[in-house]
Amino acid sequence: MGFSERERKKMLCLVGVGPKVLIRLEQIGFSSLSQLAKQDPDSVGTIFVQEMGLPGWHRTSRARRSVRAIIELARTETGQGTTPG
Repeated sequence: MGFSERERKKMLCLVGVGPKVLIRLEQIGFSSLSQLAKQDPDSVGTIFVQEMGLPGWHRTSRARRSVRAIIELARTETGQGTTPG
């Protein structure tokens, strides 16, 4: 099971977020914004490294920005505030 169509559309409207990012998030076990709202952006990067073998991906500024934007959206959508820092 993946993200709902509504969530997918909202995430794809974010700068730097494309279908591939959503597919990767689903591949590492995320399927809703409520799941992502509970995550730290850095820990999601670590999961990419551990689960997908993408050692440098999470270090790029574009990847960090896209994950941070998704988590901020998730927290806004679920009423859990914004990412610190």
